[in-house]
Amino acid sequence: MRETRAGIIGRAAVLPGLALLAWAVAASGRWSWALAVRGLLPADALFLTWFRGPAPVVRGFVALVAIVLTIRLAFRVGALVDVRLGQIGGFVVAPLALVLAVYLLEGPPYYGPRVTFDVIRPELEQALVLVGDVPTGYPGEQLPSRYQALTHHGRVQVSGSYVFFPQWAGIPDDAGGFFHSTSGSPEGQDMWGMTCEAPLRLDDAWWSCGMNEEAGRRW
Repeated sequence: MRETRAGIIGRAAVLPGLALLAWAVAASGRWSWALAVRGLLPADALFLTWFRGPAPVVRGFVALVAIVLTIRLAFRVGALVDVRLGQIGGFVVAPLALVLAVYLLEGPPYYGPRVTFDVIRPELEQALVLVGDVPTGYPGEQLPSRYQALTHHGRVQVSGSYVFFPQWAGIPDDAGGFFHSTSGSPEGQDMWGMTCEAPLRLDDAWWSCGMNEEAGRRW
């Protein structure tokens, strides 16, 4: 039984379709933030913006799949003309695909504390409800697994009326991130060994401290 023209075209489109889908997933850390900062990302899809936890692991695995599929696709397209050309195409595409994967997996650019806070604020406020009021000290208490991607090491530090959500941490200590405070500025509060200085007010009870205020550079 002869295969129909539509069937041949459909079968030929499977590999490039899978490759495009894999690259879209691998790039989700970037395009999700691009949508989120413009208010275009649905609330149910905010998990795509996570650059901690399982999301980057999934993106990394899918990026490897995307590389393999892209090399396979280059080989097939080249082999339509000549098998040797297909092999050359695969060898040429491989390093390019690897460079693209590394670029995508570096994660989204840093948009500054205000924009970053606006994007993750709904989940920060949900996590805040679950945080106790008992002082935790260093390194703080573990957040429920659902919210661990919101902070460095998945922890928050509670000190009186201050709740610290670390966004970065140095080695062996020091950190910076977001504060929720019901008693004013967190200036002078401990951030895993570093003292909060010149905090930036984000809203009535929310502040950032120890975070780079310039967009485009990490934290």
